[in-house]
Amino acid sequence: LTEAGIATGVFIAPILPGITDRPEDLEAVVAAAARAGARYLCVDILRLMASTRRKFFPFLQEKFPHLLKQYRRWYARSGYAPADYRKHIAQLLRRLRQKYNLPASPRHADRHTTSLTCSHSGACMNQAPKPARQLVLALTC
Repeated sequence: LTEAGIATGVFIAPILPGITDRPEDLEAVVAAAARAGARYLCVDILRLMASTRRKFFPFLQEKFPHLLKQYRRWYARSGYAPADYRKHIAQLLRRLRQKYNLPASPRHADRHTTSLTCSHSGACMNQAPKPARQLVLALTC
């Protein structure tokens, strides 16, 4: 799609505190998105409203029992992770987006004047973007 001129992106969601939030894992996803030609990358942290908690907490108890107490504390009064955790993830992703030249939304994708070219070894370097080509779809009735 990117080669056809469509601004494609990656949405990492939900980020699960203590499960899918390791910086090296998130960087691996961001790097893979850059190598694949993504034009933007957005994220969302797990939201646990009351109805979702009833289903999710038994899963935590079974698969990640060491995190259940933290999740109960974090999500007791709100469906959102604590502000300091959200800020930590936002700062981490801001650094990764800068490193891999990926804005946070498609409306900012065209503002970036360079893109990353990544080799199979994972080495990435900035280069001017390729000109977009018009995508032509044939419609038949």
